[in-house]
Amino acid sequence: MTANIEREKVKQRVAKLLNVTLDRGASENEALLAAEKAEELMVHYDIQLSELSMRSAQAVQKTVTFKRYGNRRLALANSLNIAGLCDCMCWLSKQKITFFGLPHEAEIAAHLFDTISNCVAAEVGIYRDSNAFVAEKKTNPGLHSRIIIGDFIDGIEKRLNAVVVDLDLEKFFEPFVAKPAPESSAVTEQLMHD
Repeated sequence: MTANIEREKVKQRVAKLLNVTLDRGASENEALLAAEKAEELMVHYDIQLSELSMRSAQAVQKTVTFKRYGNRRLALANSLNIAGLCDCMCWLSKQKITFFGLPHEAEIAAHLFDTISNCVAAEVGIYRDSNAFVAEKKTNPGLHSRIIIGDFIDGIEKRLNAVVVDLDLEKFFEPFVAKPAPESSAVTEQLMHD
């Protein structure tokens, strides 16, 4: 069997495994086992989600309203890397960001973006009331408070972005570690051995 034919068969198998979901009648254990096997095959054969023919899996979009500091959209710098980490696409508008992908991936991306935005907003509030902010204003009396806080936001977003990028890289470079298989049904076993 040529490499291309084998790769196409593996892509079909991965698509079938990704369609083993709770809403299609699988148990939680079956869905988890199928997703793990699909991920293993995708990593081993270097298959991207965009390569799969997922006609039966419906893509969804999840929209999150930006948190703001003045006119600045918080966590905007993190949005593309969050989408990449979650295997989604994203679109930006002035008020919102929309993640588009498979249901669980778009949901996770939206949740992660919202969580990061809330964390940045909370940290800005803490910093604005801190002695460090007061000291920075005294050290640089010519700087407007928004510039000082803007620099603070840039630093937080840069550090968070580094973490998201590291997580994205880990999913591709993490060595395969054999895990004991949880109990599964005959349906899942059949899909895995097709």
